[in-house]
Amino acid sequence: MATSTKDPVTGLAWEFYRDSATLWRWRAEAANNRIVGASTQGYHNYSDCFANAATLGNGTAQRDQYGHIITPASHPSLYTWTVYEKHDAYRKLEHRWHVVAKNGNIIGASSEAYTHRIHCVENARLFGYIGT
Repeated sequence: MATSTKDPVTGLAWEFYRDSATLWRWRAEAANNRIVGASTQGYHNYSDCFANAATLGNGTAQRDQYGHIITPASHPSLYTWTVYEKHDAYRKLEHRWHVVAKNGNIIGASSEAYTHRIHCVENARLFGYIGT
């Protein structure tokens, strides 16, 4: 059984579903119906999956005085964000992001590659990235 919620701050629709191994996962969908973020692992318990999504903004996102989206994952002493580039199979440069918790686990990542770094950064900001 899948469930979904819409975050009033980011406008993202968060879907929680069971994968083929019956583990819980989440994905976030933008207004244009594109998946813009997803869990990087499956969870045995729905509550653990929901807590992971909350770290990246599901129901916890706020805006600071400058209008930036702030989530629990925005806290630099607890989470490390990386926006990186690599070449795909055709040697085309692509940009992606992921966020790592202090325990070393990747807790979220871009679900697609971006041709331009700025578009990747804009996507990461939906989940609380505050870098440039």
